[in-house]
Formats: sequence, structure tokens, C-alpha cells
Amino acid sequence: MEEFYNPKTNDIKVPHTLVDYIDFYIDYRQHEMKSTSVKKYTTIKHKLERLQLHRKKVILINEVDESFKKEFETYLKSEQYSQNTLQREFKFIKSFCMKLNI
Repeated sequence: MEEFYNPKTNDIKVPHTLVDYIDFYIDYRQHEMKSTSVKKYTTIKHKLERLQLHRKKVILINEVDESFKKEFETYLKSEQYSQNTLQREFKFIKSFCMKLNI
């Protein structure tokens, strides 16, 4: 009876860094996603990993704000990405954060 009223919850540990969260999300939702989505998320993750190496600091999920957006755009421009790519990639990053209700 106790378990009925107080069921055990799955203690899923959600990562605090953006790159780790993308891996977590892909693993957690892989059975629901198309392979093209997994590929797109992985591509964004690689760009974020390169940005982390460039800035010599990990990207925390709670740091994703307007300031981060400008830093991300500046970095991608320096890597010769188009404006459309910048906007599209950041839209995906925002969607990850929205899934966490940040």
C-alpha cells in the first residue's frame, strides 16, 4: 500500500552542461527520433564542443542567454558559417533548454 501512495521514482540525473545534456537527450529519446534528428543534434554538439575548447570553459545550461547567443554567433562567424546557420543552430539550442523549462 505504501508503494501505491508513494511510488518509487526513477532518479534520472540530468546533466548541467549543455554538451552533456545533448548526449543525455539523444540517449533518452533516441527511440522516438529519426536518424536525421540524431545527426543534427550531434552536429550541434560538436560545434558546442569546439566552442568550449576555444573559450577554455564548459557551457552550463543556465548560461544560455543573450550573452551566450552573441558569443556563439561570433564564434560561428569566425568559423565561416552563414547567418542562417547561426540562427538555426541557436534555435535548436534554445529548444533543448525549453525542454528543461529553463
